Amino acid sequence: MDVFKRYFFSFLIASVIIFVIAYHAEKYYEGQMPHNLTQETRDELIVKIPSGQGYETCLSLQKTKKLEYSFEAEEALEFNLHYHLEGETIFDQHPKMLQTYMGNFSPKEDAGYYCLMWGNPAEKPVSLNFRFEVLKP
Repeated sequence: MDVFKRYFFSFLIASVIIFVIAYHAEKYYEGQMPHNLTQETRDELIVKIPSGQGYETCLSLQKTKKLEYSFEAEEALEFNLHYHLEGETIFDQHPKMLQTYMGNFSPKEDAGYYCLMWGNPAEKPVSLNFRFEVLKP
């Protein structure tokens, strides 16, 4: 029984220490890693965006890379390109209403990742077809 108590308390202390470290790391790095970061360098997606909601995908993109992307939607969507820095959203392409778009983007800041976001202000769900490729210039 004495061995069980010793291991129990050792495990309990180690668990508390790991929890405290993880909690503080999460607070320190809050907003620096998006939940929807894709590891793909090329992809094509078809997404149905419900009315009044949005869709966001984030890509790993350094200053030495270039993003080529295009999309088509059934209706105009509010599109923007941004990254997050210390809890703030920094727009590289400010929100604007677009139904189709084809373009490329070369980061000026080494933010590590950039997010493309579409919002649906329409009264009905809207289908979005989106393609991207991360290239070395």
